[in-house]
Amino acid sequence: MRNEHRTAEIFPNGYNKNVFRKDRNKNGGGVFIAVHNKFTTSAVDNIEINGELQSAEIQAETKSVIIGSYYRPRNESIDALHNLKTPVLNVSENSKDKPITIAGDFNRPHFDWNNNTVKSGKSQVKHHQKLIEFIEEFGMEQLQQKPSRENNILDLFLTNPQSLLRSCNTLPGISDHNKILLDTDLKPQYNHPKPREI
Repeated sequence: MRNEHRTAEIFPNGYNKNVFRKDRNKNGGGVFIAVHNKFTTSAVDNIEINGELQSAEIQAETKSVIIGSYYRPRNESIDALHNLKTPVLNVSENSKDKPITIAGDFNRPHFDWNNNTVKSGKSQVKHHQKLIEFIEEFGMEQLQQKPSRENNILDLFLTNPQSLLRSCNTLPGISDHNKILLDTDLKPQYNHPKPREI
């Protein structure tokens, strides 16, 4: 998506109030979070980083959850993951006891997610190791275990705690990536429209 594309041009009715975008005026990338208007949501301020991150808070019946949509360009330096720590640390300190999830294309295909290790003999081992360190530092788990582009798991779903998630599956997408379908135990808080006064 680019800045000149209006939200109403892209998203269906019912999603025009709660769309949080970080556009990228280049090929590939750009992230958004689109939440139906009937749910109570708010934007979370993000610090500018190498790579794209957009965050939002979804109000739930018991506690709110912070969700982030992330894209790391394939040829970005190792600093991209290091720089991701600052906004996540900021959100976690300002949102104590709220679950945090980050989902998106991390462009790191050389993991064995069953053992949380980097596959031997592959390129950019340090880049991959940085991601493992990031996940461990924030007490997260990577729950998306199915290939999302060709035979690679590029699109990840990081969360703490993992107890919110019932299942995670992939479905054919509209690009060269599969889309990730999540089923959670989250019960969102609904916006109740105010009655019209006549």
